[in-house]
Amino acid sequence: TTPASSNLEYYDGGTYPWIQSGDLYGKDIITDTTKKITFAAILNCPSLILQKKDFIIIAMYGASVGNISISKIDAYTNQACCAIKINEKNFLKFIYYYLKAAQESMLSKAIGGTQPNISQIIIKNLETIIPPQAEQQAIANYLDDKCAKIDAVIADKQAQLETLAAYKKSLIYEYVTGKKSVPGFEEA
Repeated sequence: TTPASSNLEYYDGGTYPWIQSGDLYGKDIITDTTKKITFAAILNCPSLILQKKDFIIIAMYGASVGNISISKIDAYTNQACCAIKINEKNFLKFIYYYLKAAQESMLSKAIGGTQPNISQIIIKNLETIIPPQAEQQAIANYLDDKCAKIDAVIADKQAQLETLAAYKKSLIYEYVTGKKSVPGFEEA
């Protein structure tokens, strides 16, 4: 459930992390939330459940549908999110990567038009292959390493693109304001 957003008593001065589907956008790990709820919200909405860290969370509808993150904080979640707690037989990061790989499959089963929805049933019915925990950990560690290297290359290329964009903007400014002249062009 979601405590009524019209009731400011549920949000103003809130200190309890409140994960919404938008908090998952572009984040592999959640360490904070954009909104917090108050103790009054928890008292008056008995269906709210505190999810204990570390857990996987999937956005089931809205603009962030299908996004998957790992929450590194204890938090409450709204009804647009599915929290998955991993048992001791499984390695959290492996299950996270597995769900990331299954993201297209989940979205292909989504229901709805402009904003498709996935349900807990779709998530529960995902076909899964779960290797022994030691192998799960080895796979997750390998993927962590490779993904970190890829992320570093992406960050480097992004910085290069930003530098080139700034250079382009500066170049245009200098020539259109007359601070520099076009070589070989003589005014008549």
